[in-house]
Amino acid sequence: MATEYHHGITIQQVESAPPPSLATSPSVIGLVGWAYDNPSGSPAGTPVLVNALETGRAAFGAEGTIYPALRAIFDQSRAVVVVVNALGADDKTTVSAREAVTLTDGEGALAHAHVVPGTVKLYAASSGGSALAIQESGATVSGAVYEVDPETGAIERLSGVATTVHATYDYYDATQITDAEVGVAAAQLETAEATLGRKPQLLIAPGWASKTTGTGAGATAAPIATLLAPVARRLRAVLIVDVPLGGAANAAAYQAAAVKFRSFFDSDRTLLVGPRVKAPTGAGGAIALEWASPRVAGLFAANDRARGWWTSPSNQLIRGITGTEIPISFAIDDPTAAAASLNAQAVATVVPYQGGFRLWGSRAPTSDAKYRFLPIARTRDTITEALLRSHAWAVDRNVTATYLDEVAESVNAFLRGLIGQGAIESGECKPDEGLNTATARAAGQVFFNISFRPYWPAEQVVMKIAVRTPNEEG
Repeated sequence: MATEYHHGITIQQVESAPPPSLATSPSVIGLVGWAYDNPSGSPAGTPVLVNALETGRAAFGAEGTIYPALRAIFDQSRAVVVVVNALGADDKTTVSAREAVTLTDGEGALAHAHVVPGTVKLYAASSGGSALAIQESGATVSGAVYEVDPETGAIERLSGVATTVHATYDYYDATQITDAEVGVAAAQLETAEATLGRKPQLLIAPGWASKTTGTGAGATAAPIATLLAPVARRLRAVLIVDVPLGGAANAAAYQAAAVKFRSFFDSDRTLLVGPRVKAPTGAGGAIALEWASPRVAGLFAANDRARGWWTSPSNQLIRGITGTEIPISFAIDDPTAAAASLNAQAVATVVPYQGGFRLWGSRAPTSDAKYRFLPIARTRDTITEALLRSHAWAVDRNVTATYLDEVAESVNAFLRGLIGQGAIESGECKPDEGLNTATARAAGQVFFNISFRPYWPAEQVVMKIAVRTPNEEG
């Protein structure tokens, strides 16, 4: 209210609720894998942001599971990937019995590359004697007789005429990575928002999440996927898990193994997919088998951009593949085909259709029928994230006569925006009159009821065809 006389117009700034928005992308991928190379100054287990394949190769090299997964992701779309390398300093094997290395023209190589720096010792004989003077690549040691490259294991004779040396050393060994280490690495994805400003909401651990105790239909547990599930829950992320072949030689045997694997899950945030896919990514373009989860994660990112995060990536083309590990029978009108049988058990698969290979299946392995389709839970989680991020302004403000209406209108404005985009059919936020009592307000508590109706995907389209004679109407 103006306190000074003025014959004219006075402009006053009125505080109002900021417009809500989707403050984070649900398309950020979290990748847990292993590689021998780490970015400079970034130890194993530290989340690293990768937004281009070249960046990923520079950071992690081409060996291991990280680079192949990144290549599969970026085959589908540009993407933002938070990578955690689970290979740590303790994941090594010691060669304690002296290993004979033959030198040809003064050069040879250890049996293993990726040697732990500072662990190589060379001897002139297979037993006894003192270690010879050596230097590692990039260093100069006075009187060194040999130079060792820890990355490649190469040995070069700097002086003398010896044709054989004997070595002991430690080398990094990915087979030493334990299930618990994978779980710890996955938990580091939860720190990515604080350190990198990105929150992963599509999680993959190719080659690990598919691990079972036992094989095929005889499997008894999925230990690493069990460790990843709580991380996905805390991040409100979709966990994409590869369904292992389990020794199956055909689609029928694979279905039995897949049904068993599915029994280890009850989650509306999980997508099971299998089998592995074929891609021309081997040496010289040879066909190689790859886990499907990285390509599916990339497909999610591509579909989010093209059609919206509230839609299913099922029935969308997967780029860069030529087939599946075993053939999965499919016909769009055949409910007895292997693809349909897998889908019925909440296992998505990859099918040949209309000139390419498509992801086929939208179901989550959950016992809650409301969330049987993965996009429903993903829509719920994405809306939750957006509301949490865009309504921090409402915390610690005085509960004035207009406060409840301001908060409710802010949420409703956001929901109307989603309706306009076609993300949801309807949605509404109302203050809870029954709970917003004087006692609750005195305790600093206010309550709102938010509901929305998503769109469900059309999994089964029924077309009734009638042939009419000239005498029939219609």
